This record gives sequence, C-alpha cells and structure tokens, in this order.
Amino acid sequence: MMVQPLVHPGQSPSSSPSLETGRSIVIIDTTLADYQTLVAGVTPGHEVYLVNADQCGITQITQILQQQGEITWLHLLSHGRPGELHLGKSVLSLETLPAYAIQLQAWCSALGEDAGILLYGCEVARSGRGQQFVQQLSKLTGASIAAASTKIGNSSLGGTWILDTVTCTVTHPLAFNPAVIEAYGGILSSNPVQYNLNLANQSSFPRHLINVDGTLYFTASPDGNEFSWERELWKIDLTTGRLVR
Repeated sequence: MMVQPLVHPGQSPSSSPSLETGRSIVIIDTTLADYQTLVAGVTPGHEVYLVNADQCGITQITQILQQQGEITWLHLLSHGRPGELHLGKSVLSLETLPAYAIQLQAWCSALGEDAGILLYGCEVARSGRGQQFVQQLSKLTGASIAAASTKIGNSSLGGTWILDTVTCTVTHPLAFNPAVIEAYGGILSSNPVQYNLNLANQSSFPRHLINVDGTLYFTASPDGNEFSWERELWKIDLTTGRLVR
C-alpha cells in the first residue's frame, strides 16, 4: 500500500536549501501528546509520516521505507525509555531487537551511504542498557544512531532537545523549527508523570477526579492528611502534562 507523506503547503520535500546534506524523512508516533504541533514544526524540505497508535510501529516504518531510497537522515519521534522505543502498539527494545531483526535489516535498502537515524525519545541511550541498544540498532540498520541519555521535550518537565549520544562522529541537524520545539509542552517519555503536591514525602490523596475537555480536575490535601477538610482544587492539562493549582 502506498503511504503518502504529509507535506506542508508550498513545501517541496525533495529540494530545500536547509537540506544540502541529503534527503531527510521525519516519522512521528501519534501517541505523543500534541503530535500535531510537532508535525507543524518540521522545517521545510523534510517528508513527514505518521505512525498509527493502534498498529505495530516497526511494521509501519518498514512499509514506509520500502517506498524510499537514498535517505540521509531518518528522524523517529516516539516515547522512549532506557534501551527502548515505543512505536505504535509495539516496543522496540534491547530484548525485542532479535525479533525485529529482519525488518530492521530491510531498512538498509532505503538508507543511503553514511545515513543517520535520530531517535527523539526520552533517555533511550541512558545507562549500559541504552548504550547497548543504540549500538545493536546501528549494526542491524547499518546507520549511525543519535539518541538522548536525558529527557526530550519541555524544559519545565526536565527536557531538552539534545541528542547527546552517537555511535560515531556525525553532525546531525534537528528537523524542527527551534521556536516550535521550545514551546512544545510535553516530554517524549513512556514513564508516567508523577507529581508531588506537598513538601512532605506523603500522598496528597487526590479525589473527585473529572476530565473536562482534556483537562483533569481533582482535589488534593496539601498537608498529606487524608481526612483534612483543607482540600485544594488542582488541574492537569492532559495534552502537555502541566500541573496547575
């Protein structure tokens, strides 16, 4: 089945002054919070594809790449953890790499010489597990890998957009408008976000949770007393993960 790229109006995916180093493809997992903002923030000259959250992401990417050739940069945006990527309904990890080896090796035919794969996922390259993962992925795909040992995303949630781990010396340009990624409100982590609503190391006993148009409202005890009458109203924007009192 032919998969068509998402191309911004007036944008040519095959020619751009910003991509003199070669052809670039961006693949974004739709499980990411506010992924539409990321799509809109891709700089001109890149072809953009989406991974369906209800299907195997590795299979979808393989199908996309079967239609391609001479790719210099492959940008993959998804949730991540040390040594793993969450792609669609599947997890590509240090443990599952052998199961997907044939598909990953097939990516080689679409990648040009000295191609690079950029993994935008939180802490993918963190620890020995993460280092092993990127090294093995590099061997299977024949590409250089750039990944992060830290969180990717909004700085207020501890994120940056720095891919600080590479399998070889490579200059890897980001595919996004700096203003867009600076304003992006989420982080690309598969770990649940935890909040501490009081200074004590105690539960805030959240109650009366209700979702109103994507905003989660609830009451909480600021002093860690489950039976306190002094409960406060809080809300979480489920799109960005931001907590507001």
